[in-house]
Amino acid sequence: MRKILFLFSVVFVLTLLLSSCKKNISGCTDSDALNYNANAVIDNGTCLYNHSDIVFGCTDPKADNYDPNATTDDGTCIAVREKFEGEWVISGDCNEFIFTLADTSEINFDSEVPDTVHIANFSTVGGEVDGIVNGYDITIFEQTIWLTTFSGSGSMDTSKTQITINYIYDAGLLGSGSCTAVYTKVN
Repeated sequence: MRKILFLFSVVFVLTLLLSSCKKNISGCTDSDALNYNANAVIDNGTCLYNHSDIVFGCTDPKADNYDPNATTDDGTCIAVREKFEGEWVISGDCNEFIFTLADTSEINFDSEVPDTVHIANFSTVGGEVDGIVNGYDITIFEQTIWLTTFSGSGSMDTSKTQITINYIYDAGLLGSGSCTAVYTKVN
C-alpha cells in the first residue's frame, strides 16, 4: 500500500510540474472568433467577430511601416535595418592620414542578427564594421581596423537617402580625434 501511495504521489507531483511548464501565450481564446488562437491560454481582449473589424497591415511595433490600426498581420512588415541597405558614397571631414574612410561603401545585414548592419569596404584599407540600428539611428560600437580604434553614432534623414555618423577615433602615436562622415545613398 505504501508503494502505491508513493507512486501516486510521484505521478501527481510530476503532473503538476509538467502542467506548469505550459507557456503563457496571450491571444484570442474564443473559438467562435475570426482570429481564434488555439495556442493562447490568456485572453488579451483582441477577439474579432466581424470581417469589418479586421484591418490587415504590419502589426510589429518595431517595423518601419507599423500600422497601429492593423488587427491582422499581412506579412508586409519592413525591418528597421532594411532602409540602411544599399550602396553609399561617403564624404566628410575625417583626417585623410589617420582615419581614412573609403569613397563608397556597401551596407547590408545578416538576417539572423536582428537590428545589426554591416558596413563593407569601410576604410581605404578595407575592413567590415558592424552597427546597431534603432529606427533612424545607428550606433557603431568600439571596433579596431588595423591600428585605429573607433566608435560612432548618427542617424539617417527621413528621406532615407543620407546617413550622418560622428566618429571618434584613436590611432595611438598617429593621433586621435573626431570627424563626421556623410553617407549618400546610390541605389
